[in-house]
Amino acid sequence: MSKKPKDIVYNQFDKGETNELLYQNGFYKLENTDIFKHSGMATGQVNLGSALQDVEASMFGVSEHYNIAFSVKSNKRWRLWQNGTSVVAMPDNSATVSCIRDVATMNNYIYYLAGEYLGRVHNGAFEDSFVNMRNNHATTLFSLDKILYIGLDSNVASVDDTGFYTPAAIDLPTESGFVVDLINYGDDLLILKENKVFQWDTFSKSWTVSDDIPGKAFTFIKADNYIFVLSNEKTRGTIYQYGNGKLSAIAHFPRFHRRYGTTNFYEINGIQNKQTGMYDGRPVFAVKNKIYSIYRNTAGSQFTICCEFALPEDRYIESIGKVNLNDHLDYLNDFYISATSHNLPTNGITVVDRSWDTYSNAKITTPLAQGDFQTIEVGVYDLPENTSIEIEVKEDNGEWLPQEVVVDMEDTNTVSTEVSAIQHRFLQARITLQGSNEDSPIIDSITFRR
Repeated sequence: MSKKPKDIVYNQFDKGETNELLYQNGFYKLENTDIFKHSGMATGQVNLGSALQDVEASMFGVSEHYNIAFSVKSNKRWRLWQNGTSVVAMPDNSATVSCIRDVATMNNYIYYLAGEYLGRVHNGAFEDSFVNMRNNHATTLFSLDKILYIGLDSNVASVDDTGFYTPAAIDLPTESGFVVDLINYGDDLLILKENKVFQWDTFSKSWTVSDDIPGKAFTFIKADNYIFVLSNEKTRGTIYQYGNGKLSAIAHFPRFHRRYGTTNFYEINGIQNKQTGMYDGRPVFAVKNKIYSIYRNTAGSQFTICCEFALPEDRYIESIGKVNLNDHLDYLNDFYISATSHNLPTNGITVVDRSWDTYSNAKITTPLAQGDFQTIEVGVYDLPENTSIEIEVKEDNGEWLPQEVVVDMEDTNTVSTEVSAIQHRFLQARITLQGSNEDSPIIDSITFRR
C-alpha cells in the first residue's frame, strides 16, 4: 500500500531568501520582511519615512558638526540638520565640480571625489580642487589611521594628515583591473580590484597576500568581524566571506539591469560600493529598488539574505547609509536611502525614522511546490488588532490569484484558504502581512496540505 504524500511545510525563515524557484529550503522571495526580530518567525519591517523632495539623490559626508549631502547628478549640495521633529535641507554654495563619486571623513574634514579632483570641506569652507589627480578614474575613498586612501585607476593614492598627496602608495599589478573599493582588515588595508583582493600593511612597498575573484568584484561589506565581497558572475551574483587571505562563497543573489527609458545601462548587479551600509546592526546592500541584508543570528548558523525594504518599481537606489542629524536624539541617527526615479530624476532622500514605527506590508513568497494540495495554511504567532494576513496563489507559473481566507485564532492559530478546486501541477503561494500604525502580524510557518 502506497504512503500518502506528505504535506510541505515552509518554516525555515532562518534560510532567508534563496531566489530559487525549486529549492525547498528557505523562501523564493522576501520583501519588506524582518526575519531577525523574532527567532524562527517573520514579521513586517517598519515603513520608510517621508522623502526630502528638495534634495537630489546624494551621498552624505558627516563630520563633527556637519551633515552635507552631495548630489550624484549635478554640482549641488545641501547641509542637513534637525529642526524640531523634521529634517531641514539648506542649499549650500554650488560646487565647481559635479557628480560626486565618493565621500569620506578624516580629521573633521569631509573629502569628496569628483572627476579628476579631490575636494574637501571643513567648518563650511569648501576646497573643490584640493588635489588635481590628473586622472578621472578615481573611484573610492577610505580613511585609516589618519591617512586617506584613494582608489585611482589600477592603483592606490593617499593623502596624509598634513595634506601631502602621494599618487602611488603601493605597486599593484594593472592586469587585475580597476580598484573598486577599499576597507580595513584590522590594521591592514584591503584593496578590492575587479578580479582580485589584496591585503596590505600600509607601509610595505607591496601587498602581503592576495586572492583571485571569479567574475567581476565591485564592493566590500563590513559587519563586526566579517568582511564580505560582492561579485558578479555569469548568471548570478555571489557573496564571498574574506578571512586569512582567502575568499569563501557563502550566498548568492540575483543579477539586475538598470533601465532608463529605452536605454539599458548595465551595472554590475545594480550595485556600486556606496550602495552598502549597516541597518540595525546588519550589513545591507541595495539592488535596483530593494535593500537586502546579509546576517546570521548566532555564530553557528548560516548567513541569510532578506529583502528588508522595497521602494516602488520605478526607483533606483543611488546610496544608502547612516546620517547623524542630531547628536542629542539617538533615534535620529537614522538610516537613509537616496534614490532616483525613472520619471523623476531628482526624487530625493528617504529617512527611516525609528522614532514612530509604522509597519509596511511584508510579502513572503514560497518556492514552487509540486503535487495536488487541498489547503494552504499560515501558522500565526500573533495577529494584532487592525492587522491582517492575505494569501495569493499562482498555478503553473500563471498569474497571482487572491484567495478568500479563514481566520482561526482560537483553536488552530492559522489563516488558511482552500485550493482544491485549482487544477495545478505546480503551486506557489504569496503571503502578505498587512501592518498597522503600531504592529505587524507574526507568522511561523506556511503549510501546503494535501
